[in-house]
Amino acid sequence: MRNALIITCLSLMPISASAMSWERMEARGVEAYRVQAQGLRLTLVCDPNGAYDPPQQYLLFRFDAPQEHRLVRLKAAHASVNLHLIADTQLKLMADPADWAALLDIISDGSPFTLTTDDQAWQLIPANTPDHGCTS
Repeated sequence: MRNALIITCLSLMPISASAMSWERMEARGVEAYRVQAQGLRLTLVCDPNGAYDPPQQYLLFRFDAPQEHRLVRLKAAHASVNLHLIADTQLKLMADPADWAALLDIISDGSPFTLTTDDQAWQLIPANTPDHGCTS
């Protein structure tokens, strides 16, 4: 019983991470910015020039175990937001405008932030800021 409690507590502790860089990619007028940590990859996709109608703007989460529905929390010193993901993705078109704006604020300013799911947490320390064209 005591071992189960210890394992549960440890699984909720943030996984520390060193500074990591947002990598930029571009294809067919769409920009993507990706950052990775152990067991997690975030990809922000932006369509700053309106290459598609409607413009493509979303944040794709990749976890070790994909889920159809998942609640995640992004938290920085200056803001936090709860996101209800579908297929581990948050689309701007389906997001509450205030939540989308908070998400962009948290991942765009270069400050450390924590991403938490039901059973895991990651401390992300960006080494740079994604110079994206996503809008709130």
